[in-house]
Amino acid sequence: MPSAVRQRFSSQLPPQRSGVSGRSPSLSVASSDAEALGPSESLGQRVRRQARQLSFRAAQRRGSRASRQQAPREQSSPGGAAVEVLRRGLLRSLPLTLFVSFVVVPSTSERILSSFNCVEFRTADAPAEARAYLADDLSLDCSSAEYAEVRTWAYAFLAVWPVGVPVLYVLLLLAAKRAIRDNRSTALSRASSFLWSEYEQRSFWWEPLDLLRRLTITGFVLIGTQGSPQLRVLIALLVTILFITMQFLLSPFRRPLDDRMMMLGHVCLLVILIAALVINVCNLSADTCETFGMGSTSYLPALVFVIFGTVMLVAGVLLLVWAAGRYASALPTLRLVENGLEPPLTIAQANKWHLFVSHVWATGQDQAANIKRALQVTLPGSRIFLDVDDLEDIGALESEIGQSALVLMFLSKGYFTSRNCLREIRCAVQRRKPIVLVREANEAKGGLTLEDSWHECPEELREGVFDGRHAIDWHRIADFQKMSLKLIAEQLLLASPQYASTHNALPLYFPGEMSVDMLSFDQPVCLRFSLHNAGAGSVIEELASRFRHSLSVAPCSEAPLSESGSESGAASSLTSATPRREVFMLYLRSGTFVGDEAHGLAADLRSARAACMHVLAIHENDPAQGGCAFSHFLTTTPEDLVEGGLYTSLAVALHAAPHREISIALAAKALGASKRKGVRLAAAGRLSAAAAKTASMLASSMRASREQGSVRGSTSASRSSVRRSSRASDGEQEAEDTAPGGSLLHLALAARHSATRVVSRGRAEPGSAAAAAHGVHAMEEGVRTTKFRARLR
Repeated sequence: MPSAVRQRFSSQLPPQRSGVSGRSPSLSVASSDAEALGPSESLGQRVRRQARQLSFRAAQRRGSRASRQQAPREQSSPGGAAVEVLRRGLLRSLPLTLFVSFVVVPSTSERILSSFNCVEFRTADAPAEARAYLADDLSLDCSSAEYAEVRTWAYAFLAVWPVGVPVLYVLLLLAAKRAIRDNRSTALSRASSFLWSEYEQRSFWWEPLDLLRRLTITGFVLIGTQGSPQLRVLIALLVTILFITMQFLLSPFRRPLDDRMMMLGHVCLLVILIAALVINVCNLSADTCETFGMGSTSYLPALVFVIFGTVMLVAGVLLLVWAAGRYASALPTLRLVENGLEPPLTIAQANKWHLFVSHVWATGQDQAANIKRALQVTLPGSRIFLDVDDLEDIGALESEIGQSALVLMFLSKGYFTSRNCLREIRCAVQRRKPIVLVREANEAKGGLTLEDSWHECPEELREGVFDGRHAIDWHRIADFQKMSLKLIAEQLLLASPQYASTHNALPLYFPGEMSVDMLSFDQPVCLRFSLHNAGAGSVIEELASRFRHSLSVAPCSEAPLSESGSESGAASSLTSATPRREVFMLYLRSGTFVGDEAHGLAADLRSARAACMHVLAIHENDPAQGGCAFSHFLTTTPEDLVEGGLYTSLAVALHAAPHREISIALAAKALGASKRKGVRLAAAGRLSAAAAKTASMLASSMRASREQGSVRGSTSASRSSVRRSSRASDGEQEAEDTAPGGSLLHLALAARHSATRVVSRGRAEPGSAAAAAHGVHAMEEGVRTTKFRARLR
């Protein structure tokens, strides 16, 4: 029997050896004793015994190897600490060292390599003999012993600067190659980011190659080409053509605009080199110059190339400005508000993913997939884990979370009842991973309130999941969805090594995104509302407060606005000469068309529609403010209003903050607002946020001064001059894309001049003068801020 065999074997086993403490008796059996058991044991027992022996021997080898390695490490600990201090010091000084070397190496290398530039001279007494002198010092004979010493020192410095610096760049990039390609943040990759951060991952090596090009054109071409300037120009010409080809094929920069600018620079250099070659040939041989039809001197070819080069440069700059606008407005990538550039993505060395998306399949699979795809487009290079795409083994969920920098929990119905979701939540809480909560806002798509999610969550996990965190609502309308993506992307970036220790917030924006600050009304609007519509007054006042000079508010019980502009009570004062239109605003929430006020609201609506007044419906979506599904109003609204087309136009969704800003902007657009001229460039991503804001303020102030001014005949001339100055300044601003400070300065000066003229003549009211002065002051502050940032760049 097997049990009898085991008992007999156990009685024959020798005592346990004490060679390795903590091991089981089976691992301490000597090989000779084990072999004595061989004839009477089964095949399975023999296999298991041999496996235990092999594992025991491997453990012994690992232990002995570790002990041998630990001894010298302990002995050399003081020296190792010194090396570590030296390494940290070098890494801290590396960014400044790279910047200084990048600035200094071209001029320094040119001076070093000019030591090899000797010029030959022939005398009338001995025309067959030529003597060479150093071009920088004609008193130094290139065949003398003194020049030999200079040449020796030149070779020494050649190894340090023109050769040593590019080699240093190459070695640093090779050492950080894996981290750069994997988007991992290491001490070396962060310190050397000056060399590779502007280039694509596949072209991270471009900087030392471009440095070698510049050194070749400005310095290396002097070696071995004494007395032959045509040969030097020809070599530089060939090198430039080679790099133009490489630039066209590889496009090494992250931003396409940088590629185009570099290409334009190469083409301009090519034209200059061709001009230099032609001029040199004309100086050597008048017959050759006449062959090209350019006369016997180099004056005409020089003039031709100067004119052609100037035209080409101006055309190239204009094309770059046009391309910059298209690039900024076409790509949906997120940009940093502080500099207008795409944020760099880094990841810790121990991590594999920037974001882990945790969701339940039943109600969150489609939304999670959309979040991943959208983030990969808006944050190029982001690594996002989604189980349907990246999970290979269901047992590796905890391992994947451990390798993620941030965990996104998508809250929808059934999320906290899923077994695998609970595994992910517990792992994230136990490992103290940064967590961002995203909530499905649409109940029809599996959405639920944050309170319901809190009750659905197991009690022991509530503190780790919800405490100190606000959920981001996920929407399907594009403008609201962009806001949700910005909030998620901000948390993703704040969890990366690049910003984790230096930023508490990271404002982002989409080029051309919807914003209240970029909108204005060309025509004043009066907002009418019903006193029977509970909550409508506060919402309309909130909207009107954002456009004080363009929107006025008046309940329907007040007298209608007369042509002379008199209005009562709560209506804001607008110029009587300016035509305006009236809009009836309907605020929809759970209590609308319910109770005693329903008949009065319906009567006001019928009167407004009978007067051909435009009706704008605002649908409250915040549950705390009485938000409900839109289908509720189809049953509570009187049938004659529904059948009469009350809801033909889409209602504007009013969400809670931070999406409320988007709702206000959409409502303003529905009322007729459009983007201001002064901020269209900023909407395309071509002006700084400060410049855009000041331009907006000035445009509003100037418009307010025109609206609030007196309507006497003589005032129209001053007002038209202000308009002309504003339009001229706007045109200058759109043309001067590369120097926004200059265009803003023109606009500020024109506004100050116009405001001074109006005030000096006494034809403006105090309110308009103060508004104009405030706008001018804000614009001048924007000019100074823009110029200061330009100097920093």
